[in-house]
Amino acid sequence: MRKLMNNSKGFTLIELMIVVAIIGVLAAVAIPAFLNYIKRSKTTEARLATRQIFDGAVAYAQSEHTSLDGVRLWPHMPMGTEWTPVTEPSGSIIEGSGPQFRDPGQTDTTEQTVASWQAIGFSMEDDHYYVYSFGCTDGDTALTIEDADLAAPLNTDDEGRCMEREDDHRGTDRPDADDEGWFGAFAIGNLNDDDVPGNFATFARIGSMQSNPAQVGGLRVRNELN
Repeated sequence: MRKLMNNSKGFTLIELMIVVAIIGVLAAVAIPAFLNYIKRSKTTEARLATRQIFDGAVAYAQSEHTSLDGVRLWPHMPMGTEWTPVTEPSGSIIEGSGPQFRDPGQTDTTEQTVASWQAIGFSMEDDHYYVYSFGCTDGDTALTIEDADLAAPLNTDDEGRCMEREDDHRGTDRPDADDEGWFGAFAIGNLNDDDVPGNFATFARIGSMQSNPAQVGGLRVRNELN
């Protein structure tokens, strides 16, 4: 028995240090990769939501619209919206707003923004991480992802329409081929709870409109995991 006990061996200090070092290296690689995976999974929300906003705007433009006096309106977009909810994004979950997309307190979102979201058919009833805006401009200046600015949401005048024309959007004449406008679905997130808005994650789907909306809508991403 004494001989058996004398022959038993354990790990040396060097061997234990090697094992700890290996575990440390694996953790240094695996933990950041896991955290990035978690963040990337959250970006699915913005990717799907901007697609839904863009498609809803295209569907609205392709539908027939008439004025209150019965005059047909040629293809146009809803008015642009404020950022919704109005709260600046952080790493925290934002409370869902129900079937009417507005700030959870339902005090700051304008009725025009609510009406535009209803026209597009978009809301965030479940809790979410990103804030959203629909941008709509007329003229020949294309929208870019840089236009997703929390301080200056892309809005239009009281007429909305998002189409540059010499006359209004009524009557029997179809818009000219060179009449155009731009529209976009935007999402901004702040998964890192950063204090610098320029570092926020931004997602955009942008399309142009010439007489009828062109389904461009490719996803543009900036600072994806921020």
